[in-house]
Amino acid sequence: MPANLLVAEAADIVIIGAGFAGAATADHLARRGVGDVVVLEAEPRAGVHASGKNAALCFQRIGDLDEARLGVEGTRFYADPPEDLAPRPLLTRRGAL
Repeated sequence: MPANLLVAEAADIVIIGAGFAGAATADHLARRGVGDVVVLEAEPRAGVHASGKNAALCFQRIGDLDEARLGVEGTRFYADPPEDLAPRPLLTRRGAL
């Protein structure tokens, strides 16, 4: 068993995939005090599929107000992640057409 593999017997919440959605969901749950959250990822590192191939686009122009707030909050989170998640920003502004 790899040294970085954590094994859990049970959990209150299980998140499948450690991409954008899974990692952000787990972080938000943990910050709100939800215990026993497990993120399952089949790859050796997080975000190698859809999250890693989206060209780092963070959409903030969304018609639904709640979805727009999530987009803005998610972008801020990846631009300035907690030190224990990443030592540097996870995205850089580059512009888009």
